[in-house]
Amino acid sequence: MERILKFMGKVLPDPGPEFDPEAVRELYAAQYPQLASASIVEREEDGVRVVEFVPRVGTKG
Repeated sequence: MERILKFMGKVLPDPGPEFDPEAVRELYAAQYPQLASASIVEREEDGVRVVEFVPRVGTKG
């Protein structure tokens, strides 16, 4: 099944089916630091697996 990886409105290139969502998050965390603590939300849309990385919103102070 085809999958689409999304983060903050961007579609990320899929590194391959051998990378599970956690491994994809680790791979792209160097380029997108907020990705390191993002939640993973998976769903299916029109026969395509969508993996969305949702940044966690926190407060400072």
